[in-house]
Amino acid sequence: MSWQGLLVEFEHLLPWVGAWLGIGFIGGVFVGWQRNRWLLSPILGLLLGPLGWLLVSRMRKRLRECPSCSRTIASGASTCRHCGADVNKADARSTRATFKTADRGGGW
Repeated sequence: MSWQGLLVEFEHLLPWVGAWLGIGFIGGVFVGWQRNRWLLSPILGLLLGPLGWLLVSRMRKRLRECPSCSRTIASGASTCRHCGADVNKADARSTRATFKTADRGGGW
């Protein structure tokens, strides 16, 4: 059977395949935006559809927020490159200490 014969035989499936690829790509962009995986997520979304989204959503984030200055840093960083705070110590602080230091900031 030739390619033309296969194309005619499966012609009714082409819109469904196009929809699968389009929705997979758009869903991959959305999941990649949330998980900081801009390139990998749309590619897996195109190839695997919802299964690719699930794979990317289960991956570890590449970036996280500094607990001291709230800027984005690498997930494995031990110190913040913006404020110089020790991220591990800042994460270990109690919520009371966090509120106390935030309360010293001036107020009204």
